[in-house]
Amino acid sequence: ANDLWEMTIKNDDGAVVKTQTWPGKKIPSRYLWDGKTNDLEPAPEGIYSYSITGRDAAGNSTTAEIQNISLIRAETTATLKLSEAGFSPNGDGISDNITFTPGLSTTAGLTDWRLVITDSSFQPGDSVPSGIRRWEGTSGTLPVIEFTGKDNVDQYFPDGVYYVIFSANYVSGNHPVAPPKKLVIDTTPPEVGVEADLGLFSPDGDGENEEQKFWLNISDTSPVKEYALKIYETRVNEDEGKDRYLFKSFTGGDKYPHKIFWDGKGDAGNLVESATIYEYTLEATDIYGNKAVSKVSRFETDIMVLKTKKGLKIRLSNIEFARGKYEIRKSSQALLERMVKLLHRYHEYLVKVEGHTDDRGSEQYNLALSEKRARAVSEFLIDAGLERNRVKYQGMGEVEMLVPNTSDYNRSKNRRVEFLLELP
Repeated sequence: ANDLWEMTIKNDDGAVVKTQTWPGKKIPSRYLWDGKTNDLEPAPEGIYSYSITGRDAAGNSTTAEIQNISLIRAETTATLKLSEAGFSPNGDGISDNITFTPGLSTTAGLTDWRLVITDSSFQPGDSVPSGIRRWEGTSGTLPVIEFTGKDNVDQYFPDGVYYVIFSANYVSGNHPVAPPKKLVIDTTPPEVGVEADLGLFSPDGDGENEEQKFWLNISDTSPVKEYALKIYETRVNEDEGKDRYLFKSFTGGDKYPHKIFWDGKGDAGNLVESATIYEYTLEATDIYGNKAVSKVSRFETDIMVLKTKKGLKIRLSNIEFARGKYEIRKSSQALLERMVKLLHRYHEYLVKVEGHTDDRGSEQYNLALSEKRARAVSEFLIDAGLERNRVKYQGMGEVEMLVPNTSDYNRSKNRRVEFLLELP
């Protein structure tokens, strides 16, 4: 009943800074020191020792001691930086990984650190979860951690929102936790769609079907970085294959329009061709590099009657002949039948059919070939019902190029038949 317990805290020089006694069985199971002296003044930072001595009424005593207790008053803080707010670990070489850079205000007295990724939100004061992916260490040198999107069992995380938490422990008992960082994993491309208003487009100045309108639809959980509406001109080449050329593109950043109006002019300033199929697609890429392309859709241009300084003109670059031949392919006969119906509406005009070639072959050869092709087209028109006295033809060879013969696409535009409508 007369037992006495005495606690003493000394600094590194052996000077007593704090004492306390407890009688008998009233000694607490643990003692929490608030870092203050007996005078209730803050003890200076440094190394301290703690001892507890028990004495009974007969004078017997026992002592236990703990040494090298660090008293640190400076606040220990933890920080965490992410190279990006999210990424797309899908193996496409774009935004496939992300780096975490943890930091501490000091590593003196550090015992261990841990960085975890969790799929649940984390509030200050919560216990740091074990996480579905974690990195741990005891070194005072903190690493820059590269994350490839895989969990602790080497499986890719599903798309979603996660939280990255960095924490540390010190011998002083400090346990700083960096503010959690939100991490987005998104490997899903945007959903894209596009539709054109007109199935038959005719920007020839007659006031009908002059403007093509495209409706754009892009949907994604992540912000869109860029979009592109691409319009392609399609052509059947002389070997009966189909060629596809980019004719016009509308591009932009995250502020994509819901509709685009088009006057029919290409990126080079040239107008769409008559009776030609145009294909179009919509592409969209989100901020994590996920890209989507819509299905290919198409529309066709009508036969366009253009006003020129010399009068009215119709240009067709897709009347098909075999390479080096002048027989009209069956695939072009329906187009020429449409031409006849159109020319009946211009019954007061004479029709001059001009044949043009590219520059492959000699000039004399091309002139003769263009003459034969122009004649073949003229005979077809007459056989389809056009009055013979309205029709004449001429071969122009390669001399009146629309564009330089520097590519297959340009050559395909120079190989054409033009119809000049002239009043008697």
